[in-house]
Amino acid sequence: MHALKYIVAFFMLLMNCVVLHANHFNKNEPKAAKPIVQQNAIQFEENKNQLPKQVKYSAPLFKGGKVYFETNAFTYQFWDAKAIEHLHHPSHDDNSFKNNKAPNETIDFFSYKAQFLGANQTVAIEGSEKENFFRNYFVGNDSSQWAANVSVFNRIRYKALYDGIDVEVYNIGNNMEYDYIISPNANVNNIQISYIGIKSLKSVNGDLQIKTNLGLNTETKPVAFQWIDGNKHMVACEYQINNNNIVTFNFPNGYNKEVELIIDPTLICSGYSGSTADNWAYTATYGFDGNIFSGGIATAIGYPTTVGAYQTTFAGGGIGGNSYPFDICITKYNSNGSSMIYSTYIGGANNEHPSSIFTDGVDNLYILGKTYSSNFPMTAGSYDVSFNGMCDLVVCKLNTTGSSLMASTFVGGSDEDGVNISAIFTQTSSLKYNYADDSRGDIMLDAAGNCYISSSTQSGDFPATAGAFQSTFQGGLQDGCVFKLSNDL
Repeated sequence: MHALKYIVAFFMLLMNCVVLHANHFNKNEPKAAKPIVQQNAIQFEENKNQLPKQVKYSAPLFKGGKVYFETNAFTYQFWDAKAIEHLHHPSHDDNSFKNNKAPNETIDFFSYKAQFLGANQTVAIEGSEKENFFRNYFVGNDSSQWAANVSVFNRIRYKALYDGIDVEVYNIGNNMEYDYIISPNANVNNIQISYIGIKSLKSVNGDLQIKTNLGLNTETKPVAFQWIDGNKHMVACEYQINNNNIVTFNFPNGYNKEVELIIDPTLICSGYSGSTADNWAYTATYGFDGNIFSGGIATAIGYPTTVGAYQTTFAGGGIGGNSYPFDICITKYNSNGSSMIYSTYIGGANNEHPSSIFTDGVDNLYILGKTYSSNFPMTAGSYDVSFNGMCDLVVCKLNTTGSSLMASTFVGGSDEDGVNISAIFTQTSSLKYNYADDSRGDIMLDAAGNCYISSSTQSGDFPATAGAFQSTFQGGLQDGCVFKLSNDL
């Protein structure tokens, strides 16, 4: 940890978030159109004397961070962005004058290194997709430290970092992404990443958690795959960490060593919804073609809906366990999270939550939720279009553009359904360990598009079918419930 005093008055943050994601387009995989590089996209700048000699390229990283690409290492640098913001804003803060307090002039920096042990010493790092502009650095009165005509690229590649193994780093929109590309018969066990300068390193639910003095960084569970006869075959892959903070990759079921292998540690995307209303996330899923869907609640007018969306206005009324109103809000993003495809409210006069979402093969979205609204939007011909009691489960089917509710049904009895009451009231045996545990439930589809749904019910008259495993309510606070609906609900 280092402290930098009397920080430079003008400080430019190139972006507010980075996404580390590994994605690889094989020659057998259809390629998407080249994305438009946004103004604040991550870009890779060559070193022409403006940085220490061991650095070959650099790029912005997170809000208050940067990454330096060296021959056999990535060096990550972070600084306290809040402290810089505080230093920048005191002249705009009346309280700073009233209290006669000077801002803290010490800014904490922290860095750590991910070093590739045993890597080749003569690795070539090459930039591609060069931009048509340059950057110039004329800093100080020593011209030997100046740098002119510094090129900027959208992609860099470590060629033969290990024998037969490349690493490619690139950007899509605001995202920085990287792939390990293992050629046929190359030894994947050669990849050893040593994390130097961190506080701790551990695997949590398959994710790699890197603890530093300025917070926690996470690289999600790696995804690996191979293209065989034009088909994408997923390969089970996991991190292994030894006592010296060295990370390797393990393949519990092996893989075809005669075919190229891609290892993909993924944090798919991270960003803000753009809402001016409070909005909380409940569920997310991926689409048939890699698009991203998120589901949550918005508490007022202000969630960013799109033209032509199914419901563009807020309808929530505030009944349902809370004094403030909220509607379900659903948003679909493109595969790298840089563009919103559609965004919509779904709701009635009172409150509703989403519990789970799932897509079919053409990106129609199935939504499981609960509602306190008797006028929740229903479609003719669905299983049950009449509100049954205090709170019903709802199942909806939204078309691929988010412009039409293809089907919608209530499912429930005369009491509360889909409300995990034991998570709310039972302190000694509470099920509420995480946010939104009181709304847990799941929906999945089979190959024919039939919906399989699990949730909970407090209704003694919850609809059960003849011959079902358990057709009567067993008492107590609640029962679990499982049911199957046809794909048109």
